Amino acid sequence: MSSRHASEDVYAETLSVFEHTDHPNEPLTSPEIADSLDCPRRTAYKRLQKLVDLGALRTKKVSSSGRVWWRLSTTSTDDLDASKSDRSELEAGQATKSRYQRFVEQSLVGVCIIQDGIVKYVNPTFTDILGYTPDEALGESVLDFVAEDERARVAEYVRQREHGEIDVIRYEGRGKHADGTAVDVEIHGDLIEYEGEPAILGTLVDMSERKERERELEDYRIAVENVRDGVYMTDADRRFTMVNDAYCELTGYTREELLGSSFSQVVDNEGLSQSAELIQDLREGERDVASTDSYHYTPDGERIPVENRFTIRPDDEAFQGTTGVVRDITDRLERERELREQRDRYHRLVETSSASIVIYTADGTIAYVNDAATDRLAANAADDLLGESAIEFVHPDDRFETTERIQRVIDERVAHSPIETKLIDANGRLKHAILTSTPIMHEGEPAAQIVVNDITDRKERERQLELYETIFETINDGVYAVDGEGYFTMVNEAYANMVGYDREELCGEHVSLIVDETIIATAEEVEAEMRRGEGDEPKVEADLQRSDGETTTAEATFSLLPGEALHERVGVVRDITERKEQERRLEQQRQEVAALNHLQGVALNVSDIVLGQSTRTEMEQRVCERLAASNVYDFAWIGHTSRDGRELTAHAATGASGHLTDITISLDENDPTGQGPIAQAMNTQSVQLSRNICEDPAYEQWCEDRDCQTHSVIAVPIVYKGRRYGVLNLYTERSATIGDIEQAIIRQLAEIVGHAITALERGKSLLADRMIEVEYYSTVLAEPLVSKVDGALELSSDRAIHLDDDDYLHYYTIDGLTAEQCMELVDEFPSVTSARVLIEEGDHVRIAVRMTDDTLAALFWRFDGRTKSTEITNDELRVVGELPATANVRAVTEAVEEIHPDMEFAGQRYITRQQVSPGEFRTVIEDSLTDRQRTALEAACYSGFFDSPRESSGEDVAASLDISSSTFHQHLRKAQKKLLNVAFGNALQ
Repeated sequence: MSSRHASEDVYAETLSVFEHTDHPNEPLTSPEIADSLDCPRRTAYKRLQKLVDLGALRTKKVSSSGRVWWRLSTTSTDDLDASKSDRSELEAGQATKSRYQRFVEQSLVGVCIIQDGIVKYVNPTFTDILGYTPDEALGESVLDFVAEDERARVAEYVRQREHGEIDVIRYEGRGKHADGTAVDVEIHGDLIEYEGEPAILGTLVDMSERKERERELEDYRIAVENVRDGVYMTDADRRFTMVNDAYCELTGYTREELLGSSFSQVVDNEGLSQSAELIQDLREGERDVASTDSYHYTPDGERIPVENRFTIRPDDEAFQGTTGVVRDITDRLERERELREQRDRYHRLVETSSASIVIYTADGTIAYVNDAATDRLAANAADDLLGESAIEFVHPDDRFETTERIQRVIDERVAHSPIETKLIDANGRLKHAILTSTPIMHEGEPAAQIVVNDITDRKERERQLELYETIFETINDGVYAVDGEGYFTMVNEAYANMVGYDREELCGEHVSLIVDETIIATAEEVEAEMRRGEGDEPKVEADLQRSDGETTTAEATFSLLPGEALHERVGVVRDITERKEQERRLEQQRQEVAALNHLQGVALNVSDIVLGQSTRTEMEQRVCERLAASNVYDFAWIGHTSRDGRELTAHAATGASGHLTDITISLDENDPTGQGPIAQAMNTQSVQLSRNICEDPAYEQWCEDRDCQTHSVIAVPIVYKGRRYGVLNLYTERSATIGDIEQAIIRQLAEIVGHAITALERGKSLLADRMIEVEYYSTVLAEPLVSKVDGALELSSDRAIHLDDDDYLHYYTIDGLTAEQCMELVDEFPSVTSARVLIEEGDHVRIAVRMTDDTLAALFWRFDGRTKSTEITNDELRVVGELPATANVRAVTEAVEEIHPDMEFAGQRYITRQQVSPGEFRTVIEDSLTDRQRTALEAACYSGFFDSPRESSGEDVAASLDISSSTFHQHLRKAQKKLLNVAFGNALQ
């Protein structure tokens, strides 16, 4: 088959594509037609353009790079052959009228006939170009289809041609479209004869697409010339046909040197070979664009690395050459090199970084950890963590949110804000951390790189800071901060309260609002010393000016905030008003302590004096002398109460107090002298202090004779267990330093004296023959006991024994009550602490009762006496006591009435105590013991039975007497009982 016939078959095959569409005039795109023909797009494009030139197809550009194609009407292959034949005949000038008519109707250019300026004929293309129908065009002035600004020129062209002034009309202008817009057209006009009259045959070519292409080409040309990349074109022999300025600059050649020269002038053999292989791939349709990295060489031999992207120019049958874009990739290669180095540095940085870095995969496992993360998670090695679930190291409270946030980073490929979370390392320790997640590709799969910033220490610091802030706001001391110019930048609530301002009022104010210029200058000097490193704890005392005009004495301790540029000073201010007062008191106490230390030694010495005296008078005199001889007191005296307890007179005195021996002080509060400290000390049994001795009326006469305005007096009652012996009076000029401790020591010393007097009086009473017997009675106190029985009740006290803890053990014999009634009875008395039945024989009971010292037995004991008898007879309780002959019966009676207000005084009498001589005592013992009892007692005594440790046991003594052990103990117990009865007076009675 000839090449002509093969070409016709190709065009027929192309036209057949349009026959298989739903509508014969349906437009198709170039890719659709190429896919149907199974050929490259460039090949299909060439065929379609050829058919357009033959008039078999029409085309229109629909975008910057898109175009559609369609058939005007159904055209067979025969028609195609005829069209081609017509064209040939037209080219040869042998067209017949019928074929000419057909050609005009199907022509791709607009054809019109104008006669006398009126349109007589238009073909379809003419109306398509200008948007009119044939009916709208025919009969109209040709100027109606011309843009207004060009109508005059067109009218002149028509006139000139009709009059033969010009041979042909040819110009490019703008027609008027039916929608009012201008259309770029090319117009040709020539004279013809139409229906026997001269006319103009005009052709109209739509130049819109061409003009658009020209504009695009111009834009492309400008773009090519201004693009930074080199652009070139070569022909089929690989010779340059076009280069832009950038390419010339890249290669170092001029445009004239490159155009027509071979591509091998700028590339080496390797580059030529590589590009040739790519050109073959392009021609075979395996790719549309080829790209290669190679080198271009300059005239001086410099090798420039470039990226060459090129394609072949479209042609169906022959290779026409290439179009390429060359970019200098020197910078890119350098960046790639730097990037590789950065990547290597990054890997080294990650491996050696102190920051913990973890790669988290989409399935939640750990794909990578650096050494810092391995240590942070307390793993032995990184391999122990790889493949493990990352979320297992997150605290359960934070797992959901943390997992969701990281998964979003992986899915959305967008970094999110850091998240604070709690972690648990391999050892179970809790750590606080901030996780910063970044999307990455790891081994070709989406993942997240997590930087773990351990903030455990920061959290602890924040906790401490919160603690400090709490302390700052809650401490009682004022805290403030001032800047380098002396303006408040911060104050706490305590400071604001201290100066009486609100915190908002103080912040921003100058310190001169609170302190004067002198204090400001002092503070600045201290601050300068601190900046020089001088001074340990700088402190400044100042008077703060309050908002209400008052002042507060305060002490400020300074410190400087870190940073040379800040020059801020922090002060802690404490109100020292009370402290100043305390310092004054401390000084006073210091003096008092010095006196107390000396007084302690005096008190010890007085204790020795008390124990070494045989009479009360000697003891009291020695005590006064020792106290007056000390550095603590100037003189001292002791006053005794009268027998009736109404007055107090001096009995022992030393120094200047000797002038008081004639003074009597009344204890009656209604008497002037009874209102002074001495009488009050006696009446209240408490220490009394008078800062000025002359204020006591008792000293009025004494003060008139002597200068005593500088003396103070301490009056201390001498009391022991409720028994008042008198008052110890001490004088000193230390009026301001007499404190509670000194008074307590003096009170203790007075108690020692009272105890000693009690011992002396008690010893005297034990040896005295003459005693006072007092009797008291009460029916009210007997009533609770009498009410327990129907008949007569008799109660007698066998003995009252004083115990070491100031309790008393009473032994009672009761007739008329059972043991149970006795126990119920004693429970009703609050002074009873315990009770025990000793003998129970019907309504004859002997009972032991332990009672507190709030009893008559205790009272008599305190007054150096004893309870002689306690009986209930005839429904009346009578108590008889024995007191020393010197006892103050009135004081005893008052004490009895204080304990038992219902007890009445029956009377008193002096008695003589019966004395037993040793011989009489021995006779009584011998008469009371049997021979066996005396033998058992003597054998036990002389065999060491009563020694400690015991030299002979009861069995040993019994064996020596040739009796049984039980018999020995029976005789011994009876002998001991009789002996003790004689010793305590029962046998004599």
